[in-house]
Amino acid sequence: MRILLVDDDPVQRQLASVALRFAGQQVEAVHDVPAALSALSNSSFDVALLDHEMPVQSGLDLLIEIRRRGLLQSMPVIFVTSREDMALIDRAFELGASGFVTKPVNWALMKHELLFVLRAAANERLACEARDSALRLAATKEQLLNIARHELRTPLNAVIGFGRMVADSLGAGSPARECADQVLAAAGRLNSKLSDMMLCLDLDNGRIVPGTTVGKPAEVIKENLHPLQKRAAAAGIRLSLQDNAPDAEVAIDPSHLAEIVNKLVDNALVHGHGAKEITIALKRSQPHSVTLTVADDGAGIAPDLILHCLEAFTQGDMSVTRTGEGLGLGLHVAGRLAELYKGVLDLTSPGLGAGVTAAVTLPTRTPAIDG
Repeated sequence: MRILLVDDDPVQRQLASVALRFAGQQVEAVHDVPAALSALSNSSFDVALLDHEMPVQSGLDLLIEIRRRGLLQSMPVIFVTSREDMALIDRAFELGASGFVTKPVNWALMKHELLFVLRAAANERLACEARDSALRLAATKEQLLNIARHELRTPLNAVIGFGRMVADSLGAGSPARECADQVLAAAGRLNSKLSDMMLCLDLDNGRIVPGTTVGKPAEVIKENLHPLQKRAAAAGIRLSLQDNAPDAEVAIDPSHLAEIVNKLVDNALVHGHGAKEITIALKRSQPHSVTLTVADDGAGIAPDLILHCLEAFTQGDMSVTRTGEGLGLGLHVAGRLAELYKGVLDLTSPGLGAGVTAAVTLPTRTPAIDG
């Protein structure tokens, strides 16, 4: 370990140098700020011990210059002072000092103090590197999704628009019409996936703000129930609504609530393998909240995978041989939309073969009155 020791007192400087060298450390001892800056310009050090009370320029002055040169990232600084001045110590920490000791210094323990400070500095560097890496990955993801938004929308719109014109010009039931319908269906699925990606990006970046419309969740769900029931029926599944909170009112944009329900039902349809029934239910869960649940009686999810299913681009089955479709965004989007309105999404499953229940709890507009 290479140590820069800065102290104007020759006795203290010699005592510290001997004690640190006896402990196996390499020490370069200097007597003032200019000499310290010269040493820093010519060599690198693992840690610096700065005495505060020096003539002309103090230890704080040196710490400010070390910070200005950007050396604190690689060289932690321990402040040494004989004054029990909390304002001084606070100022040293504000400037980036990693620790402090008071005189008279216990040099027998200083070796351990240095090791602690070095380990903390190393951990901080690792954390900063991990943070920077995460930020770069997040920026790359956003750039990729923004490019996809721009570069895929136009050709998709052309495929869907002209594909519909071609399909309409062909005779119903003809092989060409069936092919055109398949193209349109595939383009529609791709467009839906792209929309989910863009919605996820906008939610995570705070571009979507909560609406203030006050309404009854039951009415919103009933207005959008028929197309959901048709999709379920096509898969051989019965979809029903149990409204146990007909008068509950929530301040939520109806389109956002409809999107939440759609995502939860879609998740049950796609991943509830073997399901025969899906139930949407509304009930008052607390005096000032209402809970919307979407439950299926399908294959269920292993308990250790539940939390992962709420993450973006994640599904219960992430193997390369999985049979289910989707990007793994439905539950994540539903949860983020619920958060816009101070709500929460919970996912539960008793285990494999026991179905899954997704529950969104939202605050009601006014306290419930039991009558």
